[in-house]
Amino acid sequence: MKNLYVLTVHDSKINAFVVTQHYSNLKAGKESFKSIKNHLIKKHNLNSEGFKLWTLGDNGANRTELYKELYNISLTKQTLQKESSTWI
Repeated sequence: MKNLYVLTVHDSKINAFVVTQHYSNLKAGKESFKSIKNHLIKKHNLNSEGFKLWTLGDNGANRTELYKELYNISLTKQTLQKESSTWI
C-alpha cells in the first residue's frame, strides 16, 4: 500500500471545489496547505484569525481549516491499493 495526500479547497459561496491536488508525500501536502491558506487570505482580504483548525493527532496528515463557513481547506491521507478488494 502507498499513501496519497489529497488537498482540497471548497468555496461555499459557489458550492464548488476550487482546488484539488494530490501529493505523494506529507511534507509537500503540508507546505501546499499553508501556501493555499496564505493565498486565500491575501486574495480575499481575510482575517487569518477567522480560521478554525480541526485536526487529528497524526502529524497533520488529516487536517481541516474552516473560515467562517465560507472556505474549507482539507488535507486527507488516503491509501492506494494494488490488489482488488472484495466487499461484503
